[in-house]
Amino acid sequence: MQEHALQEVIDIEASSRQNPVQTAAIACVQPLKVSLLPTLLQTREDLIIRKNVLFGCEAIAAAKLDMLLNGVIAHRIQALQDLPQQYPDISEKYAYFDFDSALRWRDDRGYPMLAIYCLDNSNCNFELGWERRRLSSRESITRGFINPEPPAPIRACFNDVLALLHNKCSGVMGIESITSCFRGLIPAVCRADIIKAKKYFDKIFVIAQAEWIERINTDPLVVGYKDGYAWLIAAFDLTPFEADIVNFFTRKLV
Repeated sequence: MQEHALQEVIDIEASSRQNPVQTAAIACVQPLKVSLLPTLLQTREDLIIRKNVLFGCEAIAAAKLDMLLNGVIAHRIQALQDLPQQYPDISEKYAYFDFDSALRWRDDRGYPMLAIYCLDNSNCNFELGWERRRLSSRESITRGFINPEPPAPIRACFNDVLALLHNKCSGVMGIESITSCFRGLIPAVCRADIIKAKKYFDKIFVIAQAEWIERINTDPLVVGYKDGYAWLIAAFDLTPFEADIVNFFTRKLV
């Protein structure tokens, strides 16, 4: 699990040894998440050092580096550093949750290791319906659904799951779906934490380990979502996998 969490760092470092401009470009398109801030800062320092030893004939590359370092990279670093000031009350009370990394974990079948549930529904469902027919220049129509419907940044974490269901489509028409059911009981203390947190967040989700089969006990993380960011509200009775998720993908900003 640690190797997976560090893969982005390894990729950036490997690229840095090959081409500093390419490294800067990669850093500019990495998902904007707090967990990558130390890597982004180190990448900036490494690129500044490399730029300072370029020869005069490398002026064009140096100019590109200046543009990336002083423009996009500087802006991304500042945006992450300003997050606690942008959400002071939330950052003081809750640890930042890197959902963009945590929700992309998959099992051997390609299914999500973590399921998301809203507070008023115990089911998490991924469904893709299709109909094969000639329509204009397209040969088929497909519609993918995630229930509960997450905000767009969270939905993007599951595009590969809908693509996996699409690859299973066969025949003229039909539906492919996977469903996980939350059967846990939220403790009274955690329930009180959720009620208090409602005033801070646009949405609150329960995130729990899922095998996409019925489980007797499901041990959740409670996550608040606002403006493209997420914070951990509460966690209890964690499985080893869920404990790893908390350790790797949450960080107290203040």
